[in-house]
Amino acid sequence: MILDDILKVMKQKSESKAYTINEKSYTYKELYKYVCNIYKFLLNENKEKKPVIVYGHKQIYIKATFIACSMAGMTYVPVDESMPEERVNQIINQIDSKIIIGKNVSKEKINEIMQNPNYEEIRKIYMKEDDIYYIIFTSGSTGVPKGVKVTYSNLNSCINWLKTIIKGNTDVILNQANFSFDLSVADLYLSLVNRK
Repeated sequence: MILDDILKVMKQKSESKAYTINEKSYTYKELYKYVCNIYKFLLNENKEKKPVIVYGHKQIYIKATFIACSMAGMTYVPVDESMPEERVNQIINQIDSKIIIGKNVSKEKINEIMQNPNYEEIRKIYMKEDDIYYIIFTSGSTGVPKGVKVTYSNLNSCINWLKTIIKGNTDVILNQANFSFDLSVADLYLSLVNRK
């Protein structure tokens, strides 16, 4: 399953570049530290495993939180900060969430959590095949936005199929779509599992 592959890549390719965001690069070692710290925070603060809303744009905490949520067996809901406030509130009101990263857990706080140098290794992946991996909301053009639930098994099948289209490893995968748009899932997860 892809979470096992992601964990393996983060550990084995530790000194390799994982992401470049606005000309700042992050290694897999840094990404792993961020993921481990957020994972621990989520397990401590979200024991009911309610969905986690992740608000922002393409900051590194967004990617790290997606992976940490998944490792912790929690559904994530991406909400882009470019969305109108009314739409953001409609999504928040539909999701029974205790934690909104980028809101009630501020960007400054999540960045502080990520930077803890004394992180604990991830020893267990809690996400199961039939669990809801993420929820992406429709545009709401015909009314209120509706959440589309995607299971871990669905995502795994999609990424495995996309890997056959790429036919080989690549060092660079561009991400142009906002993470609140379903197309971005291919960019995000292919970049983590399709490594030389």
